[in-house]
Amino acid sequence: MLMMALLLSCGAKAQKPDPIYQKVLPGDINLSPDRIKSHKVSYKKGRGRMIYDMHKVRKWDREVYELAIYFGDESATPDRIYIDPGSLGFAGRRLQMDKAGYTLDLQFDDNTMKGALTPLEGSDYEYREYNKVHPHEAFEPAVINYAITALPLKEGYTASIPTMDLNNGSEIIWANIKVEKREEVTIGSKTFDTWKVTSNGIRNKTVWVTTTEPYVIKMKTKGNPGVWELVTE
Repeated sequence: MLMMALLLSCGAKAQKPDPIYQKVLPGDINLSPDRIKSHKVSYKKGRGRMIYDMHKVRKWDREVYELAIYFGDESATPDRIYIDPGSLGFAGRRLQMDKAGYTLDLQFDDNTMKGALTPLEGSDYEYREYNKVHPHEAFEPAVINYAITALPLKEGYTASIPTMDLNNGSEIIWANIKVEKREEVTIGSKTFDTWKVTSNGIRNKTVWVTTTEPYVIKMKTKGNPGVWELVTE
């Protein structure tokens, strides 16, 4: 479960790679936040499907991007991730786990992670508050792809970007990324002009990002079977 280690403060620790390239923090001059825009796309992996729906909303008295991630279809409560539109940094998260019996509300502001775990009726969980200071902003790992698409990508481009690992007490893990090559990728009846990018951070993965859109069209994660692909038809 995505948040279990955070909730219980246990489990195996993630690897902590050091930054080996030029560091790019949220709000860095090398980022192009205007590349990110509202959109709604679906991905398939084997027999499964996920929907990514991103749009701007007002939250915490400011404008943020809300990314609603639906697992399967839009009948279930989505996992909501909030991104600062100016820096593309992690701004917060709203996770409701009906079967597990809790809701989790997190806000990252002024380099501080704040929030609370609230048990649902009949849950075995106990109420818990979070208040942890970090040295700088970071990207949310579930949407690190958006940060990658906003970088000045070209063949051989490298960068080290910080991600907020919510599975390990919200510590910061560096993702070292490299553009391997420019490549045409065909999915269904559509062919995309993409950059093939490898990322070594919380997870080792390869993503293909288009030269025109703010989202990935294909992704492979080391150790996981199958490939994520954009639904084009």
